Amino acid sequence: MSKTGFSKSTFHSVLKHYQGPSWFEEIRKQAWDSCCAQSFPSQNDEEWRRTDIRAWDPESFIPAALLGNQQSARNSDLDATSDTADYGGVLITVDGTPYSQKPEHPLTTDGIFFGTLDQALSDIPDRIQSYLSAQALKLNHDRFSAMHTAFLNGGTVLHVPKGVQLEVPLYDICALASEHIADCSHLLVILEEHASATLLHKVVSTNKTLPGMHIGAVDLILKEGSNLNYIELQNWGDEVWNFSRQQALLQNNATLHWTTACLGSCVSKANQEIALEGSGAVAEMNGIMFANNRQHLSYHTKQHHMAPHTQSDLLYAGALDDHSRSVWRGMIRVEPDAQKTNAYQRNDNLLLSEEARADSIPGLEIEADDVRCTHGATAGKIDADQIFYAMCRGMSENEANLMVIEGFFGRVYDRVTSPSIRHQLNQAVADKLGIESGNEHPSFISESTS
Repeated sequence: MSKTGFSKSTFHSVLKHYQGPSWFEEIRKQAWDSCCAQSFPSQNDEEWRRTDIRAWDPESFIPAALLGNQQSARNSDLDATSDTADYGGVLITVDGTPYSQKPEHPLTTDGIFFGTLDQALSDIPDRIQSYLSAQALKLNHDRFSAMHTAFLNGGTVLHVPKGVQLEVPLYDICALASEHIADCSHLLVILEEHASATLLHKVVSTNKTLPGMHIGAVDLILKEGSNLNYIELQNWGDEVWNFSRQQALLQNNATLHWTTACLGSCVSKANQEIALEGSGAVAEMNGIMFANNRQHLSYHTKQHHMAPHTQSDLLYAGALDDHSRSVWRGMIRVEPDAQKTNAYQRNDNLLLSEEARADSIPGLEIEADDVRCTHGATAGKIDADQIFYAMCRGMSENEANLMVIEGFFGRVYDRVTSPSIRHQLNQAVADKLGIESGNEHPSFISESTS
């Protein structure tokens, strides 16, 4: 298939191939109108001032929504089973096409739904329509959000009914395996009152050298008293442009543990917002960024306190090598009614080379007078003595770097309760350095690196 871009004719082709409810088709049309009315951001926009996308050409990509149910992806080298034994359900899509699913039917015991967005639109439209219409699909934030909705090609839905406790983690994998494919998938998680779940969401390229694009969205809806552990492992290929908008809405006494690992892509620009809408809501937001070569990783976070007696705690750690660059911009926003708020944010960066750069921009907007809000940011060079000592003990330079990086990321890893998920995070960092991950940190790595 020739590259088609995101033109009017391409959009009408998507509509022609689309199979789904009429209300969702109307959302697509609204999104296309919004897309046409907006321009792409530039470095003249404050939010994008540190992220240069002038080399990005959207017309060189094929929206995955045009591929239909092509099965070419089944010949890819994606290993769909090697690391899924510890999970209660596994869903894998490749190039926007369902690849495998365990169990085979999305509906499980206790009324839980864990399946593709297309399956949800067919089987449980009444459970998700209000969220997709009113909350999940934001059209006017920027042109990327509108493009995502107009060319949405599927994704994953997890719905856990009231009072149901999922004890075993679920695993969702979204993969790119073909050249110049644009993935516009959507992840929607809904936990009803007093429900709980753990979900690992992995986005990955099966071939690290193929160009691709991801314009995605994540929506986490936590109702009263619910508890969600959400982990995202972003490991796109070296030639993938990654644009993502992610949000979580927490009602009364809901608890969210959100961990992000950003390792892949040539350029990533992600916006993450936690809206603490209900009294007593608690959110923990953790992230690691590991960049090398000329990677550019930009994550903007917002802790939005909208109700009293809410808490948020953010910890982001970045390690940068070669000529890579990271941008973290954090904001704590406290509304006038959000008294007794307790909010914290911190960003620490480890520079592995003289040419690497980390930009940290913390921020506070506080309109209540009875709150506790603090922030901090650091950047420092790697300890050359530690690397030298490790190499004297027989390690390669990459192995020594891995030990220091794992120690630096240790505080984030410690917040992940699942051993299998911690192992995946460790292994992804090791793979990027081209070595196998160890299970323990050596005693000679001092706590000062973390």
